[in-house]
Amino acid sequence: MGPIQQFTPKQLRERYETVLEENTYQGILFPRIHEEYKRSCAAEYTPAGLEAFRRARLEEALRHAGEHVPHYRALIARNRVADPLGTLRALPLLDKETVRKDPDGLLSGTLQPDRCRVASTSGTSGIPLRFVVDEDHLVHTYAARVRMAVRFTDRLHYKLLMPYQGWLQGGWFEYVAPGFGLARMAEFGTTAPPGPEDGDLAVRASAYAPDIVFGHPSSCLRLATALAATGRSITPRAVMTFGERLLPGARETLAQAYGAPVTDSYGMREFGTIAAQCAQDAYHIEAERLWVEVVDAEGVPRPLGERGELVVSNLVNRAMPLLRYRTGDVGALDPEPCGCGSPFPVLRLIEGRETSGVTLPSGRTVSGGEFSRVVRTRPVARFQLALYGDELLELRVLPAGYAELDTERLAEELTLLVAGELPVRVREVRAGEFAGSGERKHVDIVRLPADEA
Repeated sequence: MGPIQQFTPKQLRERYETVLEENTYQGILFPRIHEEYKRSCAAEYTPAGLEAFRRARLEEALRHAGEHVPHYRALIARNRVADPLGTLRALPLLDKETVRKDPDGLLSGTLQPDRCRVASTSGTSGIPLRFVVDEDHLVHTYAARVRMAVRFTDRLHYKLLMPYQGWLQGGWFEYVAPGFGLARMAEFGTTAPPGPEDGDLAVRASAYAPDIVFGHPSSCLRLATALAATGRSITPRAVMTFGERLLPGARETLAQAYGAPVTDSYGMREFGTIAAQCAQDAYHIEAERLWVEVVDAEGVPRPLGERGELVVSNLVNRAMPLLRYRTGDVGALDPEPCGCGSPFPVLRLIEGRETSGVTLPSGRTVSGGEFSRVVRTRPVARFQLALYGDELLELRVLPAGYAELDTERLAEELTLLVAGELPVRVREVRAGEFAGSGERKHVDIVRLPADEA
């Protein structure tokens, strides 16, 4: 593995050590990942058989949480009924703030630290969250990745390209990833807005000739633009998107640009993939390991087909069970079976992970993720972008308090990110000053009239 540019020797060493540690751990798990992958592919469920399987897993998840997890011990004892689904639905909803304030209360008394990993959300919403997952959770989520990819490649040995990974801070890395089925991986990042660097990366991507392009829709679109600008092309077997809502126009553009089918998935760091598209573009829930409900504001399940907030329960992670966890996203469970023949429930995303971008006067869009990558390295507990017409971009920040926040320097870096097309202001606020909406707990970007600035 080696860099294109921008890396110092220290950054190279740190990145190498991170990749080596993660992939060594995935390598240890690989026999189990492959076994779970084969099991899940071989499973031929009827609707009734799938329901029985997942109810048995739900019952075991509730039993474990009730016996070993302080947060759930009294709740499950008080609300337990013969039907495990009834017990689950009697539990209060779990939100990120509860996890943040009392993580120890959600940890299992049987937790084995050497068989667990501490993970973190990306902080795209401005509120990063740390949580713990065990090996069973990792095995199942990695197996789901493999299953999605092999659907297009028909083999485990394929090449996958992840474009514009912001945490790389520029450069190119190649390695083998056991968590993707021993796939050969290449990922690259950049700290700059589109420019000459994109052309160099497009040439490298064309030479790499990936079987799959895997990334945020905005990143895949940016690569397609760079390839066209340099007269290069790649012919992957599929484009797989995640992390942002895939709008119809973006899907069509990607399919035309790459000459390949485009498939999307919906997920969260806390759970991995929650639902992935089938050949008919329906989002099928990973129902063997997750229970997804659609609820009203009081946590009461909505009838099939009716919209509400999505809440998710992990059926396999025993280290830190998250039961009835609020996503903040709005959707519905389809009452009709999918035409593809799969018995797995279908999720209709009515208001999911939108791209949440800022469109600049030039027409270029800077995604919420790009802003997040600049801000989350600072001592900030939470942030939100406010766009006042087309005249001012304001970053509202709640300082974390453990170190001084240099708002002037932060404003300078955000001005560079938007290439000076908008004036940028950074303003410290209190928690109650962040804007929200009726159905979502947090809004990444708010748009306000220019005269309110």
